[in-house]
Amino acid sequence: EPGRGLADVGVGLLTPRVCYAMVSAAQSGAKALRRDAEKFVNGQRGWGFWGCEQLPEAFRGTVFKVFVKGMAEIVDLVAVLLKAGQVPSTAAVLQVAAPFASTPREALGIHINRHFVSHFLGQGAKVEHVIQAIVEEAAAFYEAREWPAEGEAKEQEEHADYHALPIHMLDGDFDFVRSALIP
Repeated sequence: EPGRGLADVGVGLLTPRVCYAMVSAAQSGAKALRRDAEKFVNGQRGWGFWGCEQLPEAFRGTVFKVFVKGMAEIVDLVAVLLKAGQVPSTAAVLQVAAPFASTPREALGIHINRHFVSHFLGQGAKVEHVIQAIVEEAAAFYEAREWPAEGEAKEQEEHADYHALPIHMLDGDFDFVRSALIP
């Protein structure tokens, strides 16, 4: 479950509910990216994958399967950082993703495919694009939890762990989240 391991005080400046939403978004985003990557034909450029709307227009139709897999690796890093109680800022993600910086990855207990990450970053994509995609997905998750379309009783039951988290005045302020994570 997304909220497991997160302290009731959240991570850094991020509230517990925002952290939960971010982890949920990152986990579902990474799964979607891996599914989307399998739709790509090896050696052929493509488009249409989770979070692609956050990439600059110049990337449209120009990426390969390995790029999408690299984006999934970065999304995984964001989730791991949050679960470890660290703020997944652009700088923090880049520090863990750096090709020769194995110590931060070892401390987090994560293995990443450096080839995929290198391809993603080497094509000019930025961690900021990934964080923006996660924040957008987290905002949608938050909205669905706070204002359920199917009725509050069903929502409370299906997402009891989320609703058990303390309420904070910065819950739902995803503009603040963007400013805290992206310079």
